[in-house]
Amino acid sequence: MKKPLKLILIVAAALLFFLELVLEFSNVGQDWNLFLMNLRRFDFKYTLVVICVLICASSFLALIKYKKWAYRTKLTYIMPIVFIIFTSYHLAGLVDYYYGLSEDYNYFRARRDISYGKIQLLAVGLLVDESIEVQKARDSLCQAFGFKTIPVGCIRTEGIERYNETMEDFLVSKNGKDWQQTFYRKMDSIRSIDEKRKASAANKVW
Repeated sequence: MKKPLKLILIVAAALLFFLELVLEFSNVGQDWNLFLMNLRRFDFKYTLVVICVLICASSFLALIKYKKWAYRTKLTYIMPIVFIIFTSYHLAGLVDYYYGLSEDYNYFRARRDISYGKIQLLAVGLLVDESIEVQKARDSLCQAFGFKTIPVGCIRTEGIERYNETMEDFLVSKNGKDWQQTFYRKMDSIRSIDEKRKASAANKVW
């Protein structure tokens, strides 16, 4: 029983370590061009240092007395377990960062909102000072395309990025792939008309 378990631990540690590198290099599997670029810039020295630290930690933990196991026997079990724990922790942090799992808005929040028919895009940054007419026209245009905008402050996070990307993918399936170009073109037209109206009103005053 010991040999199969030992082999399982070693294979699991190797696979997890490889999986973590692949996901980190490819932006969690979203950009394989980025994977190739990161692979060419791979820092072997840093990875070697991490491996050495994990081996040292395993060697130290193997000094702990357990039953009558020999030091080498304990080391062959402890080392893959240490690698599995370290890689799992790093992998969980990577997924949490990419999907914004610890944030209010993230990929899974977007999927849930879509299922409830709550279609919205998160607006990040300073609010543009626009006339009431433009704001009303924007709201009507957003409604025509089947969404609304929600201001969420000035800081753009990974969770917000994933939320908006998921919402935009849904809107593409609903409005077509060029819906954003159409939306912004109509908004530019609305702003242009509003600017002309303001200029005309200013000329009347003079």
